Amino acid sequence: MPRFMVTIFFSMSGSEFVEMFVGMGASKVRDLFKQAKEKAPCIVFIDEIDAIGKKRDGQMGGNDEREQTLNQLLTEMDGFEGNTGVIILAATNRPESLDPALTRPGRFDRRVPVELPDLKGREAILQVHARKIKVAEDVDFEKVARMASGASGAELANIVNEAALRAVRDGRKFATQADLEESIEVVIAGYQKKNAILTDKEKWTVAYHEIGHALVAAKQTNSAPVQKITIIPRTSGALGYTMQVEEGNHYLMTKEEIENKIATLTGGRAAEEVRFGVISTGASNDIEQATKLARAMITRYGMSGDFDMVALETVTNQYLGGDASLACSAETQTQIDRRVVELVKTAHQKAIQILMENREKLDELSQTKNHQGVIALVSAHDYVEVEDILAAARAKGEDPFIILLDGITDPHNLGAILRTAECAGAHGVIIPKRRSVGLNATVGKTSAGAIEYMPVAKVTNLVKTMEQLKKEGLWFACADMGENDHFDTNLKGPIGLVIGSEGEGVSRLVKENCDFTASIPMYGKISSLNASVVAALLMYEVVRQRNYS
Repeated sequence: MPRFMVTIFFSMSGSEFVEMFVGMGASKVRDLFKQAKEKAPCIVFIDEIDAIGKKRDGQMGGNDEREQTLNQLLTEMDGFEGNTGVIILAATNRPESLDPALTRPGRFDRRVPVELPDLKGREAILQVHARKIKVAEDVDFEKVARMASGASGAELANIVNEAALRAVRDGRKFATQADLEESIEVVIAGYQKKNAILTDKEKWTVAYHEIGHALVAAKQTNSAPVQKITIIPRTSGALGYTMQVEEGNHYLMTKEEIENKIATLTGGRAAEEVRFGVISTGASNDIEQATKLARAMITRYGMSGDFDMVALETVTNQYLGGDASLACSAETQTQIDRRVVELVKTAHQKAIQILMENREKLDELSQTKNHQGVIALVSAHDYVEVEDILAAARAKGEDPFIILLDGITDPHNLGAILRTAECAGAHGVIIPKRRSVGLNATVGKTSAGAIEYMPVAKVTNLVKTMEQLKKEGLWFACADMGENDHFDTNLKGPIGLVIGSEGEGVSRLVKENCDFTASIPMYGKISSLNASVVAALLMYEVVRQRNYS
């Protein structure tokens, strides 16, 4: 008979130990640990332990209830042996406030920081909460996760709940992609205030303000692509906002990226100045964020030549928003203030210059008619249908030459592949709707203009698309490790080259539907190449076999 071990879980909040009468908290601690030893094996979890575990003031002879409770907790933890079968866990948002005696080896000697989730973490959390509701089959959680950059687990749960409520209000049985994307906006900026009445002048001001943000972002390098621009007022007080979405995880920011971000933040005010010659109160939040970034560059990130790598600021309560305070002389503070003003002013002038150079586009986008609150959904280029790619090949009297990308998520790789495909004479590129980067500003810049000439089709199911293309006479070569060297592989005739993702390669189902593999010989110690390099080598092998053999 199999044996199962049942572990008992004791859960209490730190505030439950705090009593009015002296000694009652310590008594509760003794009772808790007595039960734990009797019920072993078990887990004891104390939430918000900072309620009883704060640093002691060092005064002798005190009779404070909190200190007595803490002393009893320390005593009980010292009484455990390695084989008692009791595990003690605790949680706090203020680890810096805990008494050193509590966190020394032998007590709470292991710290597990729970940071904000990354892209994969956000996607997984969304999928977990989505199991509790009905969602459409075509929901792209990876895209939603990218749009929800910086969101905590609780905020992600709220996003899913908001999506479900929106679906119910609209009388639908399933939450859709649009529901999830709208719920992100609700969490970020609040609910729509559709009853808010703006004058025509205010509407134009807000429109130019938001387009100013978008244009400045689009005309700079190392800037996240613009996803959406809206002028629908929100309950947070915002009369509109511009949403930028990173293509993946972004942990580090260079000095140039921060300066570009500050310029983007000043773009709204700059647009008002360029168009109307006046300024409004609509830039208040932009001013606050730009100032914070500029100050952090100097005091925290060491990005100023005046102070080099000197820490001028201390951060406390990092898990509660991060309160910062300057740790320098009054004279240095004056210099910091002067430098912050210079940084923001320079970024502001840069934004004005960009908008002056693109004044025609600023007016064109801002004066869009019948926008229903959404000015623009920005895309680097339009997609085509697969049939359009085949038609292009027929029009040239050539065998179809198509590149299929399975899970390419790096926009720089996609841009490089488009550039090579155009130069090699390919007729088109096919990408899946899910788990793939789309045509954005970064892709457009990396392609060096090829995005304007190379047709790109986005399909729901890559395998079914391959099955349809096989009926058109295409053969598919999979870029993968194998015995078939690409020099010895017949790549003539109607051909589709399948390139896999940067880390995982070609997925199993797609690989199984390929007719053969084409491998790149490796002679060094590194056993893999960048996806765009692999694509380039195979594409020009097709060119060689078609034209020179």
